[in-house]
Amino acid sequence: MSQVAVSIPVPADSAAGVRLDVVGVSQHTKGRRTLHDVSFSVEPGEIVAIVGGSGAGKTTLLETLVGVRPASAGSVLADGVDVTRAAPGRRRVGYVPQEDIIHRDLPLARTLRYAARLRLPAGTPPVDVERVVAETLARLDLADRARVRVGSLSGGQRRRASIAVEMLTRPRLFFLDEPTSGLDPAMAGEVLRLLRRLAADGTTILLTTHSPADIDLCDRVVFLARDGHLAFVGTPDEARRYFDVTELARAYDRLARERSPSSGPGASRRAVGTTWFARAPAATRRRSMRSAPPVGDVADARRRPACRPARSTSGWS
Repeated sequence: MSQVAVSIPVPADSAAGVRLDVVGVSQHTKGRRTLHDVSFSVEPGEIVAIVGGSGAGKTTLLETLVGVRPASAGSVLADGVDVTRAAPGRRRVGYVPQEDIIHRDLPLARTLRYAARLRLPAGTPPVDVERVVAETLARLDLADRARVRVGSLSGGQRRRASIAVEMLTRPRLFFLDEPTSGLDPAMAGEVLRLLRRLAADGTTILLTTHSPADIDLCDRVVFLARDGHLAFVGTPDEARRYFDVTELARAYDRLARERSPSSGPGASRRAVGTTWFARAPAATRRRSMRSAPPVGDVADARRRPACRPARSTSGWS
């Protein structure tokens, strides 16, 4: 996976992670609308999975949130600040795309050392670079692989190495596109457990995945229906009740059979915008409605108690 530097500003001294509010985000690609008025919230230190079938817009949504693709409409609020309009900050958000282009011919520690020199502030003393590299290797359980050539690492270790490059700057907001893709269940579980530790340390994490097994290791899940319609936001257990399934893989089947959210489960009884709520438990409906305010200007969205963006304290432009 490659590592892409992005310019979303993050509070440098935050120890509690970043709250993210996605407010009415839409996206157009080559004249086609690929995201439809998507709204939800992520609490500090949560791990949230973005899931859906092929063509649902998982990667498009992730790239829109991180700023790789500017949103066609809507806002992305990080700790109450509209990151689509904020000036570039000194801190970077962590973003690991699907493609793995980390240099495979160098030892792991040397790879991280080069990355640290590029990512840390100019003039960082060499002793501090070495300290950050050592701390990152230890944090990701890679200290004993420091001198191993990256190409000789296992699949799970290489995935952790890609994450390590982003963790050099200690991001409080971290995006990963299909972090378990191509890994066997044991290695995938290893990566998810690592992300759980990072979240426990205060990092807010959003990831896309095509694996139903990953969902239960996340705090909440965002289901996208075909063509980028928001279908569900809630916990994995609430998703089972909502889609009336015991295995979350069946939820993909339910979404694949529906032509649009307006024809989703129970839609004849109740449909709210482009989000399905009819089968959702009451707690899920309240949470989803709270995190999906009507689209308006940024100031209006931030005033609405339904959205409840956290007030910025420091470090934001």
